[in-house]
Amino acid sequence: MGYASPEIELINKYSFFDYQKERVHIRKDGFKKKYKSKIQKKEKEKSITDRFVEIFAKACPKCGDNKISEVPQILSKRIVDLEFFDYGVRRLFIEYTTHKYKCFVCLCTFIPTEYSILRWNFGHSFKC
Repeated sequence: MGYASPEIELINKYSFFDYQKERVHIRKDGFKKKYKSKIQKKEKEKSITDRFVEIFAKACPKCGDNKISEVPQILSKRIVDLEFFDYGVRRLFIEYTTHKYKCFVCLCTFIPTEYSILRWNFGHSFKC
């Protein structure tokens, strides 16, 4: 590059070097700092749950008897929904949990019908 005077070239050369020197950091402990990737940031966003809803079964859907017991297996499903206000809209994460159940009379295992209806990842407000 051609500069108007050699002093300006010298100033430009060292000012660039000083600029880089201020922004270069040296690790003394030997460990690299781990930066969060986009996937990790999304995982953090997913971990925020606004509401927890637990669904229970009262009777067997096959025989209609109420002699049922919970199987230790827990099922959970996260749904994204919208909550409307006078001043705006808010995104909600709702987590539905239930157990599998076993009927003592007909020996069938089932999950509550309210939980089976929740097929999609989006709530009713998203569907409208």
